[in-house]
Amino acid sequence: MNLFLVYTWTSILIGVLQIWEGYTLHATQGEVGKLVLTFSVFELIWAAVSVYVVYSLYEPPITVLWYPIIFVVYVLVGFFWSISLFGDRKPDDETIPVLPLSAIWAGTVFGTIFAFTGIYIALTIN
Repeated sequence: MNLFLVYTWTSILIGVLQIWEGYTLHATQGEVGKLVLTFSVFELIWAAVSVYVVYSLYEPPITVLWYPIIFVVYVLVGFFWSISLFGDRKPDDETIPVLPLSAIWAGTVFGTIFAFTGIYIALTIN
């Protein structure tokens, strides 16, 4: 089986997780709980896998290499956005961080586009 195809189908699941994360955040008015932190860990792991795919896996057509690259860019933008939102928090601050609605929607929309783009790639790649 084509390893890029395995990466793509797994990326679709990651996109679905991002949609679920957005739903969860919306339901809790943006409170960052344990489930959301777990999603974030999966996203970081998948960003590392995406970097591996770009640099080590030479099977995918060059026209779809943007797919893993865009995920890494998304994670980096989210990381720096989080720093700008919560970077001044004290280590002993026990209040639950709350994400703004714009961040929730950005993640949910990205997850949706990422998942559907993955479906398109998976169904059209040879």
